[in-house]
Amino acid sequence: MFLSELTLPMPYDECKGFALVYSYDTAVQLYETQAAYGDPRHVAVGLPLSDGRWMMYGEILSAVGEGGILAWAGEFMTQEIAQQIEVVPIADAVALLLPPTLHP
Repeated sequence: MFLSELTLPMPYDECKGFALVYSYDTAVQLYETQAAYGDPRHVAVGLPLSDGRWMMYGEILSAVGEGGILAWAGEFMTQEIAQQIEVVPIADAVALLLPPTLHP
């Protein structure tokens, strides 16, 4: 499933079992969109995975969209970016996290 297929915001209890997984290029697009439209008090940061992709914990889906602290994402994130973000079970993404000593 992809982010573009979801209705946001999602209830916290529904989204906490998921992770958002995306490429480095998509991470750059997200950062640029966040820098242009986001609130510097609420910054979403991805974590690098061992296969070169990046992830965010699914709880963020409860804050994206109307009324959320990351509402900018629902308004300014393009459909093209949302179609590049895969929504996967949290265990699948966490299994690919780098050991803390290897983070860039």
